[in-house]
Amino acid sequence: MDEKEQVDEKQDSEEENKKDKIDEVKSGKFWAVMSYIGFLFIFPFSMKRDNKFALFHAGQGMILFISAIINWALLWALGWVLILKVVLYLAVLFLLFCFVKGIQNAVTGKYRRLPLIGDFIRFFHI
Repeated sequence: MDEKEQVDEKQDSEEENKKDKIDEVKSGKFWAVMSYIGFLFIFPFSMKRDNKFALFHAGQGMILFISAIINWALLWALGWVLILKVVLYLAVLFLLFCFVKGIQNAVTGKYRRLPLIGDFIRFFHI
């Protein structure tokens, strides 16, 4: 096999990989968007185990959902302390921003980590 044939085979395999990734993103978009709507992140984990795009966004959606529950619980329990109340409401705004940004990334087919949230995914090995 000469050098030109090897280059052609490599280009063909790269094109196939790109097509596979595009197909994966297309088939996982609905599930990825669903991941950011409350507890619905559970469905991509159970129904789309083979779709990396959907699982990536399901992991971020899970971390966001858990963070929102913790934040609201802290706000309810410690909301009487003014400085904590301000900080926790700022956290609510940050979480809302992350939900919107996550949905935007899912709709546009991007594998982008959300600020702070994306780092927790590595910790949970998702």
